[in-house]
Amino acid sequence: MDYDVSFEKIWYDNFVMYSIFVDFEMQPVSTESFPEEYKICHTEIIEVGAVVLNDKNKEISSFKRYVRPRYSDYIDDHIKDLTGITIKRLKGAPYFEKVFEEFREWCNHYRDYTIYAWSNNDKVQLKKEMELKKMEKGQDEDYMLTNWVDFQKEYGKLVGAHYSLSLEKALYMVGELFDGKAHDALYDARNTATLFAKSRDKENFLKEVKRIKEMAGNEEPTTYAIGSSIDFDTLKEKIK
Repeated sequence: MDYDVSFEKIWYDNFVMYSIFVDFEMQPVSTESFPEEYKICHTEIIEVGAVVLNDKNKEISSFKRYVRPRYSDYIDDHIKDLTGITIKRLKGAPYFEKVFEEFREWCNHYRDYTIYAWSNNDKVQLKKEMELKKMEKGQDEDYMLTNWVDFQKEYGKLVGAHYSLSLEKALYMVGELFDGKAHDALYDARNTATLFAKSRDKENFLKEVKRIKEMAGNEEPTTYAIGSSIDFDTLKEKIK
């Protein structure tokens, strides 16, 4: 089967012992009460979820923490509906500085790691929130941010997607349904890890992508030409 050499690099280059998958849920900073803070960072992290896979792509640990926001005393209705997180749940939670310290120490336990997130939004949020809260960036933070991969972008290259896929649709493409509740940070991280593990099983991964393409009625044999014409809602029912 033909494929570009760049895909070999995605699968085999920069091998590390551990892969950490992270997801943040965010709440808007109050523009009325904190206009200057909003200029630096529009949102605050209110939940951190992560899982770590070993070199066999098996989950060996997880991390989940709620985070109390500093710059709003309520949860936006849209965020509450999306995540199920209420201000009551967050009132007893630690602030971000404490949660990030715990997360950093949890990551450091695995030392040789790469962090993956679905899109680049989480990395951008982390950098801006650290700036907002005047948190110093040391060697641990530099390592984390340097070894951070946008897995949505990487996966798009693997399947030749011409637009940004949602995590749910990306899972459909390899015969998986989203496990758990979407917009729960731990479930989002865990499902990203599941997709990653499937993508590293090269032979079966290519077969699944080809199968989904055929189910969509596309006769073109090129493995990676997964365009926006695929009706994923219909495929969801077929996969079941």
